[in-house]
Amino acid sequence: MSPHHLAVQCEALFASDLQSSQRPAPRQIRRAILDMIMNFGARYCLARVAQEFGDHPETAVDRMRWAREAVAEAYCDRNVFNWPLARVTSHCVRRA
Repeated sequence: MSPHHLAVQCEALFASDLQSSQRPAPRQIRRAILDMIMNFGARYCLARVAQEFGDHPETAVDRMRWAREAVAEAYCDRNVFNWPLARVTSHCVRRA
C-alpha cells in the first residue's frame, strides 16, 4: 500500500467517531475508514485533522498516533510499523 493511501486511511479514522477507548476491532476500523471516505471524501478528513491540530494540538497528537497504530493493525501493514512513534503490538503474522 502506498504512503498516500496510508495517510488517507489514518486521516479518515482520525476524523471518524471511533474512539480508542472503545477498543474497536479491525473490522470496525476498516468500516469506519470506508464510511468516512465514501460519505465525506479524503479532503474533508484532511480538513478535520487540520482543524483538530489547530484547535486541540495536545490531544490531536495522541489521536493521530492511535489512528496510525489502528490502521497498521486493521490492515496488517508492516510499512506503518516503522513510522516514528508507532507503538504497535501486532497480531499480524508475516507470511513467507
